[in-house]
Amino acid sequence: MLCCAGDNERWKRLSEYTPGSTRKLQGHEYSRVCVQLFGMTGHGKSSLINSCLCVAKDIEYRNVANSGMSNKPITMMRNEFKINNAVYIYDNRGISKLTEEELFEISAQFCQLRTTGEVNWDDRYRINNEVLRKILQIQPEIIVPVFVYSAGCPLTQTIEQLDPFFREAYNMTDLFPIIVLTKCKQINTEELEYKFRQLGVNHVVRIENYTTTNNQRNPEIDTNILKFLNLCLDEADQGINLKLEKKYHQELLYKIVRLNTLITEAKERKLKQLQEEESSNQSSCIII
Repeated sequence: MLCCAGDNERWKRLSEYTPGSTRKLQGHEYSRVCVQLFGMTGHGKSSLINSCLCVAKDIEYRNVANSGMSNKPITMMRNEFKINNAVYIYDNRGISKLTEEELFEISAQFCQLRTTGEVNWDDRYRINNEVLRKILQIQPEIIVPVFVYSAGCPLTQTIEQLDPFFREAYNMTDLFPIIVLTKCKQINTEELEYKFRQLGVNHVVRIENYTTTNNQRNPEIDTNILKFLNLCLDEADQGINLKLEKKYHQELLYKIVRLNTLITEAKERKLKQLQEEESSNQSSCIII
């Protein structure tokens, strides 16, 4: 591996990672992490996957995710790629208009109701036996949402129009998407990053991907890819921790409700006992 300061540690952490291990979290059921990539068509999702696989596996660049030419909508499928035994990355179909159908489809993918294969926006899931069966078959896994955006794209109202997607991502995963800005060379991204943070985003990272025309490994790209993947691990464990806290709070609420029920029942028994004693005393007085 092309090593910079800290890269060996980041690579080792990635290769040895299991869900919850970065925070030493225990008592959870999550067996794998799914990094879900979304983005407008042609903004570099497939290139990011190729770069991640290249660096994580420490191999020569390969166009595994079928990255195409800039601004060409290549990904019409939902594809899964294995980083290691615990971490998988998904290349989802590119977003175009953020219609109701697209948002519904995105939600289905966040819930892992979609298997890999061709994605048709109008093929909407409904609450039926098929959906219920899929939900029951889903393995315990934590979802890390990632939104890929080309910094070379003209800065328009598109960012604000992404608000429904960001809110849906947070509602479904308890995490705001990590923003990956691609094609950033010689571009000032300060205003772009500010607009994303206005939508609630906590993490914005800049990455120059390896491509079919720029496929020679170099330390700078390796380091940025490793930082991104380690950030995904941090977010995954943050998500697990939040879900454990929710579970703890639910259990605490159950205990409080149960305790309140026991206190109420005790009061009712005491009141009944006092009423019986009073009734008994009144009966004794009458007999005398």
